Amino acid sequence: MKKSKKAKSWIIVVMIFILTSTSTILATPTTVNASSEITILHNGRPVTFDQPPIMRNNRVMVPFRGLFELLGAEIEWNPHTQQIFGSTDTNSITLTIGTHIAIVNGVEHFMDAQPFIVPETGRTLVPIRFVGETLGARVTWDPVARRVCINS
Repeated sequence: MKKSKKAKSWIIVVMIFILTSTSTILATPTTVNASSEITILHNGRPVTFDQPPIMRNNRVMVPFRGLFELLGAEIEWNPHTQQIFGSTDTNSITLTIGTHIAIVNGVEHFMDAQPFIVPETGRTLVPIRFVGETLGARVTWDPVARRVCINS
């Protein structure tokens, strides 16, 4: 009888371990460092950033400073609140690390990709399409060539 209870206890422990391991794996965002594969063009000219683009959950993410400056925005970073501020003559945008909410010209907008910090480099990456379009650029993605074209 005691062996049966011990066996059941071990089975339950193993099942809990398997379930928690599986849920952790499934909840982890997929990040693919496709730096050698993703090309960025701005008005037809190749652009390189100090941190290569990363494909995360099917969204191209690039360094916020490089993208904002490329599009003529003044920027500010608040390390205490982990907020990014960018503004041009016509638009302002506030992003917060780890959230899907952006404030654009004082109005909340949902982003399908949230900004994050790359642990290895300390660089803050943002979704190129959302930021580009918010700052007035036209952003297109060519999946075959793995190329983002920004026209402003």
